[in-house]
Amino acid sequence: SAFFIRLHTRENDVVLDCFMGEGSTMRAAIKLHRRFIGIDIDEKWCEKSARKLQQGVLELSTELDSKIE
Repeated sequence: SAFFIRLHTRENDVVLDCFMGEGSTMRAAIKLHRRFIGIDIDEKWCEKSARKLQQGVLELSTELDSKIE
């Protein structure tokens, strides 16, 4: 993942991973100073990825609502 992130994005760009799984793309994006949006059909994978980074799971609707207003 890191190779393609480096090849196709710049620092502070947003990387979207629609099949997040355990978060390997997320970790690569963060390491390369990219912002990251991860989505998975099964919430357990999002929670597992968040725990790996010692963060909470982002409440998408709350965060987006505050940024849109």
